[in-house]
Amino acid sequence: MEYEKLTQNYIRGKLITVSIVIIISLVGMAIDTLVYFKLYPPLQLIVQFASISASLVALLIFLINREKYYKLAFLLSVYGIVVTILSTSVFFEYFNNTARIYHAHIGLRDMYFLIIYMTISGFIISKKHIVIQGSLLIGMMMYYTFYLEDPFFVDNIFTNLLAIIGYIIMCFFLVKTIQQFTNGFNNVILEARERQILSSVKTEKLEKYQNALVSLTKADNLYNQELDEVYVNICKVAGKCLGIDRVSIWLLKENDTILVRKTLFSREEEIDDSIILEEKDFPAYFRAMKGKLFIKANNAYVNADTKEFSDVYLEPLNICSMLDCLFRLDGQPAGIICCESQGKFKNWTTED
Repeated sequence: MEYEKLTQNYIRGKLITVSIVIIISLVGMAIDTLVYFKLYPPLQLIVQFASISASLVALLIFLINREKYYKLAFLLSVYGIVVTILSTSVFFEYFNNTARIYHAHIGLRDMYFLIIYMTISGFIISKKHIVIQGSLLIGMMMYYTFYLEDPFFVDNIFTNLLAIIGYIIMCFFLVKTIQQFTNGFNNVILEARERQILSSVKTEKLEKYQNALVSLTKADNLYNQELDEVYVNICKVAGKCLGIDRVSIWLLKENDTILVRKTLFSREEEIDDSIILEEKDFPAYFRAMKGKLFIKANNAYVNADTKEFSDVYLEPLNICSMLDCLFRLDGQPAGIICCESQGKFKNWTTED
């Protein structure tokens, strides 16, 4: 089904992204810790090993049940990396490093990582994580500029302030973009779901109607009954299948100028008197009846073919909707099957 396929592809894309993030985080942190093991101070190593452990736990719960725990696995892995990124800046001055590495280089690297994780987090989890990680990103820039007073950041303080404003704007538009993407995709899924439900309903209707037609045309039921009994049976089956209150059969007489009600099935106690409709009194209806396969009036009071009945027939019986189908004998119009909904309007479908 289209609905299931869309949903599965969307979830599958998230699962693939989460698995890639977890593996990259785990492998990257393991390599980083191994390469710089002798350079990192004890506190930084604790954070490094904690991040590796978080990624391992994330991988484990992801493997246990990907579809149920993928969000938790992603958050464990990503925030483990984010904490490590922030600690790298905090503990930088304690590194046992003989080579000259500028503090600013570490800060810029960490900012790029935060921007990447911030974007992915918005699409995988929710827009609130853009705000959280965006706030950490802005806090890091302010930490470098005003607390550490790193020469690179201080010398470019005006540019950095503009960058902070830019990051705030970026976060805002990223949130809006993800919201629009999510809403758009959800609408596509809902539309696909509605189409599937509609198709399912139509299929069920057709199966029910087909079974009804089969039961009507069984030889032992049809040919062993009097014609009046056949009419009654047709009306009952039509009323049950369509879920309506009244079904009647009318026969054409006098050169197709009058309709005589032959049979009435009604859920309410009602005397089945013979009723006659003459073409001179209802010209629009007779014209439509002879020229169309059926008359479909969802609102019988305003439909051009049926509104003539409003005062004398529809209002007294509280009939809201009509579906009249012409039947023929030997190719000539013989009468109609009239289906009526009382007390509520009904939108007739092609299957009806």
